[in-house]
This record gives sequence, structure tokens and C-alpha cells, in this order.
Amino acid sequence: MDERQYLLEAINKDLALIKKIEDRLRCEDNPRRQLQLETDSEETWQKIRERKAHLSSLEQEELKKTVLYLQLSPLKLDPLPLPEPPIRDEDSSLNSEPRLSEEPPVVKPQDKKLRANYSQLRELLEAGKWKEADLETARIMLEVTNRKKEGWLRVIDIKNFPCPDLYVIDKLWIKFSQNRFGFSVQRDIWLSLDGKQGEFDEDRFSCNFSKCVGWRIKNKWLENYDDFNFTLNAPKGHLPSLPLTNPRDPIKLRRLKDNFTGLLSRVETCGLRQV
Repeated sequence: MDERQYLLEAINKDLALIKKIEDRLRCEDNPRRQLQLETDSEETWQKIRERKAHLSSLEQEELKKTVLYLQLSPLKLDPLPLPEPPIRDEDSSLNSEPRLSEEPPVVKPQDKKLRANYSQLRELLEAGKWKEADLETARIMLEVTNRKKEGWLRVIDIKNFPCPDLYVIDKLWIKFSQNRFGFSVQRDIWLSLDGKQGEFDEDRFSCNFSKCVGWRIKNKWLENYDDFNFTLNAPKGHLPSLPLTNPRDPIKLRRLKDNFTGLLSRVETCGLRQV
């Protein structure tokens, strides 16, 4: 068992112990025993806080190594969610009913490991091979979601796309395109057009956003993949592309809308920001 797994199991055991202590406090009438139980509870919460801090440090260090390898800015991880300890009222008597915390959640392991190799994508972007990089991005996303055979992503695949992988893809595009391309760039453009996060507005998408990023020119969708502008002269947010092979096809257009909505929501959930 590695140190990270040990800490997770220890935290879960401590949370279970907190629950037992609080259950006993509900039924305890003896002031002396109440005081002892409250002391035990505070000591256990202190252990949880210390283990939580150590666990966050390990996860930051693990991802930092990957980010340094890719020469990217470090990803700030949100700490594991834990309930606050019970608040003791110093002025209350020991005979008063103790204040209890909410039901403590079970801390589950969070997978911070990358699920794909990004060396090829990095090399393509660094060389300015935007078309090849766009295709490599699609290949990676299908690989990460185990959808290579199907060749397209479902909404659930996008909503559950691993944040560390989405972070690396986005930061590589931003880094080598000089902040012109990337999923977070597209998200910011959508919001600048008064689009709402995670909500699809067909008129705003077709009439405003698609024109702004160059996916729709002179009121016509780009019909072929080769119609995309794979240069830095392309409109901001033009890449990475979404499946626009034939947006006149109702099925593919519906898939495009679903993917776009899900992707914008996932970008926000994962906390992606332009640097």
C-alpha cells in the first residue's frame, strides 16, 4: 500500500470514529464523559486536518512532476472536501446538548494520473503543425475515454473527462498558440458573447460564436475538415475543432451542440484558465 492510499484509508477511519463519538454524545448525560468525548473528537479532527494537508501535498507534488516535464504552469488542485469539526460554545454548560457536525462524507481517491502520452501533441504544437495537432487532440480524447472504436464522444464522456488530461491539452494549445487556441479560450469567447456556462443557446452559437471563431463564414458552416484554417492567422478560438465534418447532418449537428455544451461545462468544472 502506498502512502497516499494509506492516508485515504486513515482519514476514512477517523471520519468513522468521529461518527461513533457523535452518536455517543447524543446519548451521554454524564458531564465528565461528555467532556472526554468532546476532547476525543477534537483530537481526531486534528489528525484528519494533518493527514488531509499531507495528502494534498503528495498530490500536488505528483502532478507537479508531470507539469514540469511538459514545461507547463502548475495546476492548482482543490483540496479534498472534508466537513468542518463541531463548534464548541465555550459559554455553554456541559449539560447542554452538544453541537454536532453534518454526516461526514467518505473521502474517495482522486485519480490525478494522466491517461495518455502527450509528447506527440507537444511536438506537433511546438512545430506549428496545427492540423496534425488537432487530429492528435481528437485521437487522445478518444483514447482517454475508450471511444476510439466508435470515433466520437458522448455527452457523458465529456462530462467525465479527466481534469488533469483536459488541463494538459488546454495548456499545450495555449502555450504554443500564444493564447489564441484552446478550450478555455473558446469558453472565454462564449462568455464574452453573453453565453451562459453549460447552457446551449442555438442562436447565439450559430449566429455569434461560430462566426467569431471562424466555423461559420458568410452564413455557411465549414463543410469539410480541410476548410479549417490551420494557421495562427485563424480567428481566435478556431482550434481545437469540434466534429464539424458536415453540420448540415442533423445527427452530427446535434452531437456538435451537445459536445460544445458539455465541454464548456467541463472546462469550468476543472477550473481551466488562460495564463
